[in-house]
Amino acid sequence: MTLWQKWVTANLVFRYHFWGQTKLMVRRPLWQVMLLCVPFVAIYFWLANQTVQHGLPHLSVGLECFALWLVAPLMSHALFAMEFEKAIWDMLVLTRLTAGQIVMGKFLSRLALLALLAFFFAPLVLIGAFKDFQTLSLVSILQWFVETQLVAFGWAVLLTSFTLWLSYWLKRGMVVAAVAFAGQVFVLFILPVLWGLFMALFAMVGERHIDMFAFEALGEG
Repeated sequence: MTLWQKWVTANLVFRYHFWGQTKLMVRRPLWQVMLLCVPFVAIYFWLANQTVQHGLPHLSVGLECFALWLVAPLMSHALFAMEFEKAIWDMLVLTRLTAGQIVMGKFLSRLALLALLAFFFAPLVLIGAFKDFQTLSLVSILQWFVETQLVAFGWAVLLTSFTLWLSYWLKRGMVVAAVAFAGQVFVLFILPVLWGLFMALFAMVGERHIDMFAFEALGEG
């Protein structure tokens, strides 16, 4: 059995978290599914129309980052905590599934859903880039697209891993979600502000300009 078969195709945990939960949502009354989907479809086509007319690639990337980084903790915070709260963790451990299958099944199911979400934003980002960056070459546009997608999706993967780890150790879904969002706010907003303040004060003392990301300047300090 290959690693792909072990972790994905033959993994009951992956099937449940990726397909089973989706089927449970779709099995709800049709009007509930439509009520949930119609606003998102309308917003998506409106964004596509605005992208075709005005470009706005940076706005599309920002919306993608916001969606991925918001959804990642919400999808992962209860993966282990829910089983501890419902007291079914022992039942899962007693199955024939290995620890690797349990962990990777949960982790890969969330990565697949995040990749599906990123797939819907990719056309908006590409259309906006071709609209706004007409002076650049095709290679440069594609390079910019790949780099932005790596940043957006890479942080979502890291956030999913961290939230999954918290879900196992804290065993409380709401606590995990709060810690994951608070940590993300600290790393993305508060820490850069503190770093910029520190480097600004360091530059004032030395009475010269210092690049925040030039690490050789720290050796002089």
